[in-house]
Amino acid sequence: MSADIKKILIIKIGAIGDAVMALSMLKEIDKTYPGAKITWICGKIIAPLIKSFERINEVIVIDDAGLLKGNLLSRLDVISKIWLQLLGRRFDIVINAYRHKGYGLLALTAFKKEFRSFSSKNRLNEIVNGRYYAVEYTKLINGKDDWQQTEPVLPEIKLPQNIYIDNLIGNTGRPRFVITPGGAQNLINGGLQRRWSVEYYRSLTEKLITRYPGCSVILAGSKDDAPMYEYFKGLPVINLIGATSLLDIIYLYNQCDMLIAHDTGLFHLAKLSTIRALILFGPVNPLILTGKEKGIDWIWKGAELPCSPCYDGKSFADCTNNICMKNIPVEMVLEKITDYIR
Repeated sequence: MSADIKKILIIKIGAIGDAVMALSMLKEIDKTYPGAKITWICGKIIAPLIKSFERINEVIVIDDAGLLKGNLLSRLDVISKIWLQLLGRRFDIVINAYRHKGYGLLALTAFKKEFRSFSSKNRLNEIVNGRYYAVEYTKLINGKDDWQQTEPVLPEIKLPQNIYIDNLIGNTGRPRFVITPGGAQNLINGGLQRRWSVEYYRSLTEKLITRYPGCSVILAGSKDDAPMYEYFKGLPVINLIGATSLLDIIYLYNQCDMLIAHDTGLFHLAKLSTIRALILFGPVNPLILTGKEKGIDWIWKGAELPCSPCYDGKSFADCTNNICMKNIPVEMVLEKITDYIR
């Protein structure tokens, strides 16, 4: 290997949305360090997604639930395994793509010439409030925080034909709408305040079926979202909640016309697909999660409230009445959808 070829280690365990935005580093690495060898440490949840990008030369998977939510022994077990795996390995650059310095300890046993993280040492190592996170990740690569900075580019994902999804949705009618009524539950900082009411989703589904006879409404989500289906019983929907992988979801999006979701991991997967997305925001400023991504539109009623945004990049306010989401009327969402379909 040429001495000019860099070895780069990225530490980004999850969650889904954070990992998708962190993928902006791949294109930036190619521009800044052509031919670099990339190793990525990630959690089990996002591992299938990270492994699907050929540009990443090596993926090291750890038990993210054990590390983030386990007891002391569980955490020590996860850490000791990664230390053993990295013992004595050499990297030119180690990137801790977190604000918390503790994640950098995962690379403690590796030799590194340079260590980069969001450490608050200066602007290059700090997240600028209100700026799209995908831009902030590229700063860790290119060291630019001025007029030279460009819009981040997410890598393309190449997916083979998915017979499983094709058979599930069959020759369903158009337009095809995907709805994700659950999610928004982070392993560390919660975030259920981000959810739009499932009753609102039910009402929206009824109106879509009435306005677009023969259309398809597809429910998506993880196994933890299974109880959500109870609210849609009696409606002609296709229930894929808990029946798809992350890569299945991206393939599904490519076959559909529009995603309607609140701020959850599955919304970020739309950035890797061709689907048009309408995202409903309340506690979070949408600009930090959407930037100028093509095909992503949003509604943010929280902008009308003095308490919103209430997310500081680390945690949410301890709010028991998320009026920022309750104030998004079904009719407003329906009209946004209609404008796009028209």
